[in-house]
Amino acid sequence: MRSVFRFADATAVITKQTTWEERDKALAEGEIDLNNKNINRYSADSQARFGCKGKDKFWFGYKAHVCADMGSGMIERIAVTPANISDPEGGTHVVPREGQMVFGDKAYSLSNAQAAMKKRSATSAAILKNNMKKKNKDLDRWRSAVRAPYESIFSKFERRARYRSTAKVQFKLSIPHHFFAGHDASVSPGLPIFGNLTQK
Repeated sequence: MRSVFRFADATAVITKQTTWEERDKALAEGEIDLNNKNINRYSADSQARFGCKGKDKFWFGYKAHVCADMGSGMIERIAVTPANISDPEGGTHVVPREGQMVFGDKAYSLSNAQAAMKKRSATSAAILKNNMKKKNKDLDRWRSAVRAPYESIFSKFERRARYRSTAKVQFKLSIPHHFFAGHDASVSPGLPIFGNLTQK
């Protein structure tokens, strides 16, 4: 599967476990609440944002979008964005450019991710949402099974951001690691760096 199939996904990178101090400052200045529109005025890290996954998982910080070679287990591309950037939007920065097939979760079935893959001549193997007309449950179960072993990539990721700004978090995550179930793989020496992928 080397140089043909790619795994794409994203994970949370936490800057700070709680933002009570920032919330208190905001309320003291007359803000109704603390949110992504005003957090840059109260946080020491002005580029970090609140992220949400599902209905009950929230964090403050960043999101790491990853593309890995499914043959070698080598992470080829990492893009760090503020946590409020959606998976398909952030995923557009890591879609491979050489025409490979991309195994992504349901987020990669959305229009912006699909457009990025089409632009770069990549073939989508994203799991489709249940309300999509071309949904094939058997095919998507197979795609999920193919993706499953590669999700362990994130088990060795450092989920806590030790530095401030997307560029510095990006650099930290891009330092070579040795991870991936069943492989002794490392980050590619030619790993593209994507800094300043911010949204205020």
